[in-house]
Amino acid sequence: MDRILLMGYAGVRLVCTLLSLFFATTGGYAQSGVDELKELIKEVDSDTTLSVTVLDAVEVYDVALDGGGAITIYHENGVIRKVVRSLGVSYGRIVLTMYPQDGAPGVAVETEENYVWDEGDSGWDYSELALMYRKVSFIPNDTRPYVEEWGERRLSTPLALNDYTRLLDLAGRYISGKE
Repeated sequence: MDRILLMGYAGVRLVCTLLSLFFATTGGYAQSGVDELKELIKEVDSDTTLSVTVLDAVEVYDVALDGGGAITIYHENGVIRKVVRSLGVSYGRIVLTMYPQDGAPGVAVETEENYVWDEGDSGWDYSELALMYRKVSFIPNDTRPYVEEWGERRLSTPLALNDYTRLLDLAGRYISGKE
């Protein structure tokens, strides 16, 4: 009986060791994917040779926006390197920035900026925006997303992977002339 119990403890120890090795190696792989995507951001943001196409978001989406909007596509030889969708709404601005990797979302940065409430004038100060929320989703091709969030959404709604993909598809149609 003691021998079976001892083997049970040894088995549990072996399983724990194997699980910790598994999580350590897969976590390292995910982090290397995130590091690769961080390098992609630096590379794209520093590339001054990219072509830039700016679309009017009001026309593209056929909606009225209090502060207007733009979809800016940075591309090179038909390949989208970055897309920035900035929507001006009554309370501030909502921005989604995408850095695609191999046609997939790669990195998605969501921000919500709100106008500052001016107590003295009892109204919004439209000359100043304050960052309220920021979410950076690193989406490496072969691993699950890694997300960094700061702040709290006040009025914007959460986006999902299909929202990111739709924006990339839209940008691709405009770059290829199909829109």
